[in-house]
Amino acid sequence: MSSNKIFESNTIQDKVNEQIKAIRLLALQGYTILDLEDNVIDKWNINKEKRNNISYNRVPKLKR
Repeated sequence: MSSNKIFESNTIQDKVNEQIKAIRLLALQGYTILDLEDNVIDKWNINKEKRNNISYNRVPKLKR
C-alpha cells in the first residue's frame, strides 16, 4: 500500500501543528522561509510574532 501523504494527521488542526513544526525545524537548521504574506522566517525571528516583511511598495514622486 503506497501513500502520497506528507503529513500523517487527519484533522486540520493537527496538520497545521505539523506544518508549524516543520517550518520551525527548517528555520532552526538555518533555512530562510518566505511565507505567503511575504514575511521572512529564520532562526533569529522564529519565536517573534512580528516578522520582517519584504514587500516593497514604491511611491511615485510628485510632479512639480
